Amino acid sequence: MDQELQEKYMQFQTLHQQAMQSQKQIQQIADQLVELNLIKDGLVDISKTNLDTELLVPLSSGIFVKAKLMDNTEVVVNVGNNVSVSKTMNQADVLIDEQITQLQKVQHQLTSDLSKMEMQLKLFEEQIMKEK
Repeated sequence: MDQELQEKYMQFQTLHQQAMQSQKQIQQIADQLVELNLIKDGLVDISKTNLDTELLVPLSSGIFVKAKLMDNTEVVVNVGNNVSVSKTMNQADVLIDEQITQLQKVQHQLTSDLSKMEMQLKLFEEQIMKEK
């Protein structure tokens, strides 16, 4: 293999790894979007649930504690640095919508970047095959 072909192959490998990482990030964002939409559904369900209804509240994966619903109009939201604040259901819904919008923007940008990488990979592959 000559030097130029080796360089193109190394560029191809690097770009391929970047594309794989972008695909992984896009999937993680998709998973987060599903989770946020489930949370939105949960807010609606809680707001429609009668007070004093017994609930199973998750402590960790597969471990729950029984609790009674004391308030179906507000939730406590972690805003960072171990600081939590009360938000109305509507405020929490708006907050989640903002998170969804931000994630969708990042997902769109990553998808666009991935598409460009895939076109570059195809060109590299064609160049490498011609020079072999």
